[in-house]
Amino acid sequence: MQDTELYRYLLGIEPPWTVERVNLDLVNQRVDVWANHAEDLRWPCPECETLVPLYDHAPSGAGVIWIVVNS
Repeated sequence: MQDTELYRYLLGIEPPWTVERVNLDLVNQRVDVWANHAEDLRWPCPECETLVPLYDHAPSGAGVIWIVVNS
């Protein structure tokens, strides 16, 4: 199993999200995981459920930090 698939499973990441890459930093005892989705994806509006383009999103690379213990 590749690192990307392992961390997709451990973090419960499901389509349309994917794990793009994983970086293991042994010196600092951390694992960095990048999640991504297709650029042209349409998302359901939380009010009316109509599929609309994404407009409110952090720039690529900004990311979210998850703390994964004992992985």
